[in-house]
Amino acid sequence: MMLSIELALFIAFAALIAAIVRMYDTPVSKAAIVPFLKTFASCVIAAVLIAWMLESTGELRLEFVPFVIVAGTSVGGLSFVRALLEQYNKAKTKE
Repeated sequence: MMLSIELALFIAFAALIAAIVRMYDTPVSKAAIVPFLKTFASCVIAAVLIAWMLESTGELRLEFVPFVIVAGTSVGGLSFVRALLEQYNKAKTKE
């Protein structure tokens, strides 16, 4: 994957939107900074993985639809990463 400033901003903005969506359901207070940063970090990890997956299939473009896919998938955060690992382990076990 060719790393550029546009791609980094694309992923960071998608993860920021995902973190805001995830934190919208919980009561936000002054003490909610640390949970927000943890949520943002998990959204960044998921956004990087989905961007990498889209890049490997040739579907990653800096346009609206791929942005919605990256942001929507990264709402799941680390649960998305756990689901990927679980599917990988199941496929590895069947071999």
